[in-house]
Amino acid sequence: MGARNANGSDPSRARRLLKRAAWRTLYPRWRGGTDAAEGYTILIPVPGDLPVFTHLALAGLARQDPDGRTEIIVIPDRSTPDFASTLAQSAALFPPGVVRPARIGARARAIQRVSGDPSLNHFFQLFHGITAARTKYAVLHDVDLFINDVGFLAERYRRCRDDGLACLGLELVFNDEWYERHGLGPVLATWELMFEIDWLRAFPPWQAHLHYRNVNGGVHMFDTMDYPQVHIPSERRRLAEAPDAFVHFRQVITVFRRFQLADGRPYEDVRFRLLLIRLLMDAFGGSDSRLPPPPVDELARGITDASAPVTYRSPGIEANYSSFRLMLGFVTAGPLVDPDRAERIERALAPFDAAFG
Repeated sequence: MGARNANGSDPSRARRLLKRAAWRTLYPRWRGGTDAAEGYTILIPVPGDLPVFTHLALAGLARQDPDGRTEIIVIPDRSTPDFASTLAQSAALFPPGVVRPARIGARARAIQRVSGDPSLNHFFQLFHGITAARTKYAVLHDVDLFINDVGFLAERYRRCRDDGLACLGLELVFNDEWYERHGLGPVLATWELMFEIDWLRAFPPWQAHLHYRNVNGGVHMFDTMDYPQVHIPSERRRLAEAPDAFVHFRQVITVFRRFQLADGRPYEDVRFRLLLIRLLMDAFGGSDSRLPPPPVDELARGITDASAPVTYRSPGIEANYSSFRLMLGFVTAGPLVDPDRAERIERALAPFDAAFG
């Protein structure tokens, strides 16, 4: 049990209630919501100061079967000149009018500045993406996920539409056992989640944001989009795994933001996500970031030097590198990376291969 004050109150519960009241006030309803067109929208939350991920996301999606796709909305967590130019260039891979940006609003930017919490960005991007969407369905695309099945999104849209699903996911949320024990599962992870927009808009936005609620006699943390899921019949939620259709690095942008918050203090890149960012930046272009990952030779210094800006010293890190190498090999062997870039990436990895291979 949590500590209680002398008067018997629970300060952690009081803080949770205060936060919930603030979010309820700030995000009471969705905006937009004009008559929805048939088809689906791809929503892409992107890091505005790492435009390489905007390019790669759009280049990958340009290979997808466009059946059912109406629009692609790109939502940066911040706006930079390089993001704007990259978006314009990459949007040319599609017919005119398919790709457009939706920027987060002044309220979200103010909360970003005051809180300094990068984990809020995904909700802000979801909120403004849903506000901008004009179709019946949407899919949330993670920029660190690379799809190899060209019919992947079109097939999942048809399944969602034809079977009357509210949401169709690729994986259960982390720690889904709690939901199953309480008869509330399945609850689906947000990445590559295909969903009915009207279903989500039936709940106030603050209920789609991370918050704690008392459900079935227990307090639980509901992550982004979890709470609305447990309030629709389970038959309208479906898990349909597709492990051979994609590779997903996971939490690349979260790691990058945490590295920035470290502000020069040594940061342990346990799963080599900062190395991935640097390799892609060097292969495809730079960044507008205030604090980008160091150059590859500086990253390599962290293999043996515990005082380096980024380190690789955790127990079992060899297994993490093996997994990282397999996923990266999928990307470099695919259509998004030409042979010259792939060779450059391979050369840059030589010290890491020698240390962890």
